[in-house]
Amino acid sequence: LPLGRCLRTQSSILAVAFSQDGKIIAVGNETGLVTFFDVETNPNKVPETLYETVIGIGGDMAIKWTPNGKYVAIASGPTFVLLDTSYSGKLGTHPRSSARFRVRKVVQSGLNFTSLSVCPNNQFIALADDQTRILDLKN
Repeated sequence: LPLGRCLRTQSSILAVAFSQDGKIIAVGNETGLVTFFDVETNPNKVPETLYETVIGIGGDMAIKWTPNGKYVAIASGPTFVLLDTSYSGKLGTHPRSSARFRVRKVVQSGLNFTSLSVCPNNQFIALADDQTRILDLKN
């Protein structure tokens, strides 16, 4: 993304997060839409959309990448989604750029999630609403 240029959206942005290598930025808005942009391939042009997904509407949004960059954890309203970013997809079935993302886990809550944390060793994610849940990324 050229310095000083903006990614435009019709809705208010609630969360942004760069991948660990700085090549991808995830942008989440108030409609629950999370868009992943390639900000490295053509730095002087509008970033390419790699993947989009609707997570949840209402409340705050948090986007966190694991330190190894293999997973992206997203909490929005009462919905949590864990995306695997190392998925290769099936050739010819998915666009090449979006084939790297796959939904690995979904958690629904009766309340909005209020906090999300990723363990530095890439093994656990802590997720809070009225209770704290520890999710094991190995299972």
